[in-house]
Amino acid sequence: MPKNIVRIKKVRSSICQVTLEDGQILELDAGLCNERLRTGLVLSEADIAKLEFDSQAYQAASRALWCLSNRDYGERELISRLVRSGFTREVATIAADQVKSLGLIDDLKYATSTAYRLFERGKSKAQVEQELMKRELSRQIVADALSETEPDPRQQLRKLLEHASSSRFETPLGAAKFAQSLLRRGFKRSDIRAVFREYHIEMEFTN
Repeated sequence: MPKNIVRIKKVRSSICQVTLEDGQILELDAGLCNERLRTGLVLSEADIAKLEFDSQAYQAASRALWCLSNRDYGERELISRLVRSGFTREVATIAADQVKSLGLIDDLKYATSTAYRLFERGKSKAQVEQELMKRELSRQIVADALSETEPDPRQQLRKLLEHASSSRFETPLGAAKFAQSLLRRGFKRSDIRAVFREYHIEMEFTN
């Protein structure tokens, strides 16, 4: 049964309460209310359902913009973030599509910048790949980002050795422990051996 709107009241910066003639109160996005509603407007049940859905989409889009103002996200990662905030996956996907259409989401750019930053911190290719997959990026995006940013692993190892305390290499056992830590980080045994030889560091792997 159609119902008239008898009152529209802003209760928070982003929310309006819309009171219908039978006493039903709808809490809707303030922007949506300003665009579509007025006192005296008649709403059908279908109209009400659409308003409630669209209000959620407005709120999700606002939340998405807030998230992106704090840091970059990939598309799937942003959708998951919105779902954790209480939005349905359908609404979260619509919101992600909206911000993507504004050019605010670019999975390859996000993956590439993240990979570059992690490599600069001395992470191995395996560690960077694992971190990118955690961010719900597709395997193809991850592969493309790694192909663009992966440094020479031996050059990475040289930097790590140069910044490490020389006391770590005073004995073969100490050098072996450091080598094991590099293995756990995902560097290859052959690369570690080769770089250690360059620096005349004596060691044997413990396993």
